[in-house]
Amino acid sequence: MDVDHYLERIAAKVRDWRATMGMTLQQVAKRSGVAASTIQKVESQQMVPTIAVLFKIARGLGHNPMDLLDDSFGMSDVIHRADSGGELESKRSVHLTGEIMDAQFSTWRVIHAPGQGLLAPGLGPRGEVLILCQKGQLEATVGNETFILNAGGSLHCKTRKGFGWRALGEEAAEFTVIGSETTEIDRLLEGMTERKDASQPQSALRPLSSEISESRVVAE
Repeated sequence: MDVDHYLERIAAKVRDWRATMGMTLQQVAKRSGVAASTIQKVESQQMVPTIAVLFKIARGLGHNPMDLLDDSFGMSDVIHRADSGGELESKRSVHLTGEIMDAQFSTWRVIHAPGQGLLAPGLGPRGEVLILCQKGQLEATVGNETFILNAGGSLHCKTRKGFGWRALGEEAAEFTVIGSETTEIDRLLEGMTERKDASQPQSALRPLSSEISESRVVAE
């Protein structure tokens, strides 16, 4: 959906709210602190309003500002997937979280060929990550500690010491990664790195080489 569609939906909502309350532009202006001419331009899509202006107008009309923004910007309270298996096979990964405003975590399903993996530096004192292994075997690291995850196994850890994983064995590993540092987790999984040796230091992050590019994690 492009900007014009967003503005159209915002304008319609402001008009509807004002009509329902039976208020004039001048009355809304007095209650919101936004000039009547500005409100009229928002309603007629003659301007691109700032977030501050939208919040003031919403409050002036007796609504929670988020009621104006959530729906208008294509955000949802529910993201439902009946099945992502086929998509995972074709993309090698699927970003499951979706566009929920103020999401508190990011979730990815990933497939790695044997030997492929990722190492990440610390992501801040409050970051957390949960790794759920569905198929194959993973070697997960947290700081200087190493853990083996078989199918059905999981690892939940703080990310301040750095963390990582790589697929072991002879078959591909399928797993889910859930992280609380949404921006950083997405950045890491969109720009995958390879760890070829378990002793490789955490700071030695290298882009995936061309011969293993098929396992690169790609966001939707």
